Amino acid sequence: MHGRMLRGFVLAQFVLCTGVGSFAWADEGGVVDSAAEVSEPVIVVDGVSFWSWQDYTQSETFARKALRCGTVSSGVNVAVAAVAEGPQDCTFSLTNPDPAYDPSVELYRIPVVVHVIRTSSGATGHISEAMVQSQIDILNEDFLAMIGTNGANGTDIQIEFYLATHDPLGSPTNGITYSDNTTWYNDGGAYWNTLAWDTNRYLNIYTNSASGNLGYVPDLPQGGIAGSNADRVVVLWSSFGRNGPIGPPFNLGRTATHEVGHYFGLEHTFSWACTSPTACYTSGDLICDTNPQEYPTSGCPNASSCGSSDPVHNYLDYSNDSCMEEFTPDQARRMRCSLLFYRPDLFEIVGGAVCGNNIRETIEECDGADDAACPGACLADCHCPISCYVAAEPMADSAVPDAGFGTQNRTLSLAPQNPAVLTALRVTGPGWQAWVGEPIDITENAGSVDPASASRFPTFRAAPLACVPLFTDWTTEGVVHVYDESFVPGGAYTIEAVRANCDIADQSSYSAALNIRLSAWGDVVGAYDTGSDRWASPDGSVGVPTDVVAIVDKFQNRSGAPAKIRMDVSPGALDWIINISDVSYALDAFRGAAYPFPPAAAPCP
Repeated sequence: MHGRMLRGFVLAQFVLCTGVGSFAWADEGGVVDSAAEVSEPVIVVDGVSFWSWQDYTQSETFARKALRCGTVSSGVNVAVAAVAEGPQDCTFSLTNPDPAYDPSVELYRIPVVVHVIRTSSGATGHISEAMVQSQIDILNEDFLAMIGTNGANGTDIQIEFYLATHDPLGSPTNGITYSDNTTWYNDGGAYWNTLAWDTNRYLNIYTNSASGNLGYVPDLPQGGIAGSNADRVVVLWSSFGRNGPIGPPFNLGRTATHEVGHYFGLEHTFSWACTSPTACYTSGDLICDTNPQEYPTSGCPNASSCGSSDPVHNYLDYSNDSCMEEFTPDQARRMRCSLLFYRPDLFEIVGGAVCGNNIRETIEECDGADDAACPGACLADCHCPISCYVAAEPMADSAVPDAGFGTQNRTLSLAPQNPAVLTALRVTGPGWQAWVGEPIDITENAGSVDPASASRFPTFRAAPLACVPLFTDWTTEGVVHVYDESFVPGGAYTIEAVRANCDIADQSSYSAALNIRLSAWGDVVGAYDTGSDRWASPDGSVGVPTDVVAIVDKFQNRSGAPAKIRMDVSPGALDWIINISDVSYALDAFRGAAYPFPPAAAPCP
């Protein structure tokens, strides 16, 4: 059976929450089909039993008790000193959108510990390490507005998350703890006093029943909770991670994004309903570039209230996960202000060329010494390592470079790295050299969807080879997929970088080469992982349950289908369409047929 068919369909949602009343979770409840016979309800709220997650999240009780988010801010500010660019710029009563809080200033990097709490038997509430990592990935997609993800249309807030690599005592860790305690699973027993890691230095996320909500934080940092054991983000376990068992419409990990927004000081977009647009920094959600909103959103409607369209795509509304796609610039400034003055020890600042302070630079973790991969001197000469500019993107959606294996079987995929300087990228193939040209937008819409629906699908950046250098700041592009008819599946290519103020005719001005070998023709994916709802990297062979099925998935635009750039296996020029010919050629490759066309002529004279 295709892995996609194995997904559970359960649910979750976040809502303003005035209290849940009495509730209980079945100790062995787990994930159940709403049509299946079950011996115990998955949850009981105010004496009403629900036999599946779907029935619960679609119930009148769920809507009436506003259970999508249990966050209720205290509204009482901790005492702050009135100084220039200080905590008074982001209180419960004011947001000051000072340029000092712009995301462009520097990147903040935050360690996360995820405490997975299960019932005493361990049967309910389990989350795999892969699923935990998928949630961290989603946070980064949303807070960094990563190209090719649901968050691409939002604001790049320059806040990055990673699972902690050392615990508070300095011992190595994967950043995940597991506890089996039904009381804690039911969100009782003050578990945070036992489990919390130093909340000044770690973002502590707990997964359990979340008191019947999809998620909550006990208070915003402005209320003084920051640094206490109770300072935490709580998420319903079944809505945690990518394609969580709760099922649509709350299974895409946006509950955590929503709650971390609260953790960084944001209010709901509908706070205090239709407030004055002329006093938007001192009323409502304290944000001026989110329209006033009278009611929280349900679903993904084209709604309006308070005389303007509602911010239904904002992460701090209550829309479906697939509808959420943005923080605004003013929200970015308020969150960064909150970090600076209410959580100053939580993050490390990433930037510059010196790594002696153990700050991550480019693609490596520094070890306390200067980073040999990209020393400060490289900004002053013309021979920086290639890792200072760009990394090869492997077939999966990871940013980890894989210089020895390569990328898609028809394209070179490059992930930009620091430093942000005007740089040209040169590609060398068998008997030719060319340059990476101007990137263009290509829609992810594939063959079986009417072109009129193409706007529903994200775009990615692709660049043809060119015969003249293009000097640009590649860090503004995200991943760039380089294509040309001269690329051959399985072929070997090299990438070099040169800065604009260096002599492009002098080989010593170029970085060392990044060696890339493309995957074999037809080998577009590896096995399908139901937990992460993703296909693995190409596995060195062509198979029907893997490569052929993946191409069919993309042809039908199914959720979890791989990127189009990986699926276009038709010989010759890429046509940016996935259709039956791609399936046919993949079957040819499966049968052992050779790549049917010789490489095109050298792209440049």
